[in-house]
Amino acid sequence: MFENTCLSDALEFNDPIDIGNHRHLMWNWPGPARSFDPMGHIVIDLDGPAPMDLLDVLATLSNGTILDCDLFSRACQDVIMKQWREYGCHETKNAIRVAIGVDELSEYAEKIIEQLVFSGIVEKAGDGGYPRLEDVSSVDFGAAEIAEWITVRLDTRVTIPNGSIDYVFDLRRSRLASAA
Repeated sequence: MFENTCLSDALEFNDPIDIGNHRHLMWNWPGPARSFDPMGHIVIDLDGPAPMDLLDVLATLSNGTILDCDLFSRACQDVIMKQWREYGCHETKNAIRVAIGVDELSEYAEKIIEQLVFSGIVEKAGDGGYPRLEDVSSVDFGAAEIAEWITVRLDTRVTIPNGSIDYVFDLRRSRLASAA
């Protein structure tokens, strides 16, 4: 069984390094590698020929590093999106709802929030404004910073040029609040 290759830990948290390494081995060693146990550790068939890069892979995995930067990056994005669906979306919407003093947000407001979270428009503590993986169980979606950004601009219309696309946000309370 290989270390740093499981799909989730015992608490069902997902480590992007492990996920990226798991995907790398499953795609690059389709014969000997297989996913094992509920956590999805990689195991190989010891009765068959060893992969050519087995020793290099073992050395890399023993250091807890990544085998493939692209797969690691995709795994990070997958973990961030999973956390967004599980709690980030709700927490961010709730922070904004409280900040602007409305009971429910409109669908329009929900679309704006998602744009602000994932576009990098709202700068947060030097991370470029994008969601930041704090650890395998937590992502900083910038709920407080986005709520403040909206509150400061409440009841205005904001246009932000971004290359060939201009972001236009109608931040009037009547557009952000859901009709009861």
